[in-house]
Amino acid sequence: MPRPFLLLLAACLPVLPAAEGPAWLLVDRSEIEAARRKAEAYPWARASFARLMEEAERAVRQPLPAPDRVGQWPHWYSCKKDGAQLRTDSPTEHRCPVCGAVYRGDPYD
Repeated sequence: MPRPFLLLLAACLPVLPAAEGPAWLLVDRSEIEAARRKAEAYPWARASFARLMEEAERAVRQPLPAPDRVGQWPHWYSCKKDGAQLRTDSPTEHRCPVCGAVYRGDPYD
C-alpha cells in the first residue's frame, strides 16, 4: 500500500492541465480512504489511483527550487508608467507588456 505522505501529496497535485489554469484537489482522510476502497473495487478507479500515485512519486523525487534571494512586496512588480503587471524575461530583466519598459535590479529581481 502507498505511503501515507504520498497519499497526502497525491491529493494536493494539480488536477487540470496547465493550459486551463491551476486547480487543486484537497481531501481529508475519509475521502482518501473512500478513494482507496473504490480503487480496490473498480478497474477504472484502480487505474486512476495508480496514475495519481505515479505522479506523486515523481513529484516527491524532484527537487524543490528555492530562490537565491528574498521576495518583495508583489505590488512593486508593476510598471511605474501604466501600472501593468510585469512579465519576467529573465531573472534580471522584467518587461511591461503594455509599454515595453524594462526594469532591473531591486526590488524586481
